[in-house]
Amino acid sequence: MRKTPLCAAILTILSSACGHAAISPDVAAPAVPAKATVVAAETTKAAASDSPPAAPGPAWQQAGDFVVYRFSGTYRDRPAKLTQKIVGRRGTTVLVDVVLEDGSETEHLRIRSSDAPETRGRILSVARMDGGVERPYGVAAYEELMARTAPAVEDNEGQIGSEPATIKVGTAAVACTRTSYRVRMSGSAATMTTCASPKFAWGDVSGEIAGADGTVLYRAEIVELGRAPAGSVAQAPDDEQIYEGD
Repeated sequence: MRKTPLCAAILTILSSACGHAAISPDVAAPAVPAKATVVAAETTKAAASDSPPAAPGPAWQQAGDFVVYRFSGTYRDRPAKLTQKIVGRRGTTVLVDVVLEDGSETEHLRIRSSDAPETRGRILSVARMDGGVERPYGVAAYEELMARTAPAVEDNEGQIGSEPATIKVGTAAVACTRTSYRVRMSGSAATMTTCASPKFAWGDVSGEIAGADGTVLYRAEIVELGRAPAGSVAQAPDDEQIYEGD
């Protein structure tokens, strides 16, 4: 599984079986998830002009590929939106811009993620984007930011069941595995459901936590997916210095 922000949050919730407080992605109101909009793919050039030529990767690893998740539910006052977009490649490193919009607050980060076969999906380092220029930020600060998109789950009492399912993302049908867990949130019993597919480029397709009465406490859903022009990638004067120590 790729360690995308959504995957990382769900994995954090699952780890709460050890008795630690956990965090998970945001939720949507108690309604059927909105259908994701699939943007028509178009030919894009690699964003980093200084990148050496790289062997073509899977379609999702091309500059311009993006996904937009919405987090909502009763655990937060308002929905939040998380956009991930691939902006370039440098050898076996993929550059991914992550923008978290939460009310009036917006954070724009750039992640360096490994695409080497043995470490594919591992986050190598994180920088904060400031007017198109990379500034120091760090992996720890990034993980804290992602934690803000997730509700606090007191306990994961174990898996209830798992079954094959098909989730519609725009016009595409994604075959995935739907897994349910019994959890406790705000002192009450709840059910967490995740939908994941090893063939889906961005990792988890969706996640939800519902109370015993059906109230949606948390929901993470895809609202947009596709490919757009990657744009230019501005760099700090000394790229290595920005990421040093991450």
